[in-house]
Amino acid sequence: MENRLVFEKKELKKYDSKVLGISGENEQEMLIFLFEDGFVDGICYLELEFPSGRKYSIETEKDEKNECYKLEVKNSLLKKDGLIRMQLKIVNGTAVWKSIDFEMHVLEAINAVESMEEEYPSFVELTKIRMQEIETGFKQLDERVNSLNVPSEEEREVWNNKSDFSGDYEDLKNKPEMPSIEGLASENFVREKINEIEIPSVEGLATIEYVDNVVGNVDSLLFNIAEESEVI
Repeated sequence: MENRLVFEKKELKKYDSKVLGISGENEQEMLIFLFEDGFVDGICYLELEFPSGRKYSIETEKDEKNECYKLEVKNSLLKKDGLIRMQLKIVNGTAVWKSIDFEMHVLEAINAVESMEEEYPSFVELTKIRMQEIETGFKQLDERVNSLNVPSEEEREVWNNKSDFSGDYEDLKNKPEMPSIEGLASENFVREKINEIEIPSVEGLATIEYVDNVVGNVDSLLFNIAEESEVI
């Protein structure tokens, strides 16, 4: 697990966590020291001051790419809870670079010494309880399945005897016999015969209107003759 700390102008500006660990913890994490203003090369030490007032210095490791320094947090740093004051010091020949001091927390552990077992089920009892829950679940599932509408024997027989017709006319049984069309005139033949019919010319024939006018005059003439005959 890595905890990245980024320094800008010698001040700790960014960090993943200011928690160094929990007292008595044996899970080791890695502190990664990075620089926002560019890598400061040299031999890097982490100077520490514990709550008791005792001070220590730990040399860090430089990474392969010369981009940061690394320090593995070991159990000796997590013996007691409280705030640890820290400062990063880098020495390059006669030049010394020091960060502004910062603090990291070692959290307090509960460190329980007594066991409470009498009111809590054991692992075996928990397993039995879990098995009972599973069995109950299976019973409920069976009840739901049995409550579903199961087809009767007659319904299954009807289903099994359902038609398996493929949809192809040739697969039909007892098909009706289609009448033969041999000798019947085709549509083209009928059209050709119709086109061969000669329609007589109506040129010079009287129209219906003309005939009506003539017939009307004849009727009038006959009516006048009849009247004159009666007078004579």
